[in-house]
Amino acid sequence: MATRVLCADPVLREAADAYLNGRPEVEVAGETADVVLVFADAVDLDLRAEVEAVVAEIAAAHDTGTAPRLVLVVEEMEERHLWWAVAHELSAVLARSSASWDEVISAVVTARAGGADLPSATVGWLLDEIRSMDTRLAAVGVNRAGLTTRETEILRLFAAGLETADVARRLNYSERTIKSVVHAVKTRLGLRNRAHAVAHALRIGAI
Repeated sequence: MATRVLCADPVLREAADAYLNGRPEVEVAGETADVVLVFADAVDLDLRAEVEAVVAEIAAAHDTGTAPRLVLVVEEMEERHLWWAVAHELSAVLARSSASWDEVISAVVTARAGGADLPSATVGWLLDEIRSMDTRLAAVGVNRAGLTTRETEILRLFAAGLETADVARRLNYSERTIKSVVHAVKTRLGLRNRAHAVAHALRIGAI
């Protein structure tokens, strides 16, 4: 398991590298890292910029462009930074003043396996925000995937294996309308083609 350590404190950074290198579960690495382990007093805009630069460097080094998972060991993180962290593959948040090295290692191992180790208060806040987001999106006629009801239904039928003509007959639209709707989805969401649009809807759970 390859882990990249970010820490402004040189003493803590040296201690982290020494400890991690002594544990068989992890390996301290650079561009090939699967997990970015961050030690900081607080999450702020400077830290965010540093993390984003490292994540971009690692993602570019992977053939698939896969971003690493993020483990934060911090004392403070305002709610406004939490969504940023989630968007950057947040897997764990540990209190720097009380977390043991074993807990740090456990969080890194969990992150590498695709899991998460978040405080219950953080999970609760995220769930509340997601529910609120769903309400706000519904008010403007789109779902969490950024799709309208009509777009969702069209992509659902494509996912079921129907062709454009079949979808048009099923929904009583012209083929031109179906193609226009799919084109609008691709343009708005930055998707490559119809298959990519269907994959996006499936991945986000819209269909």
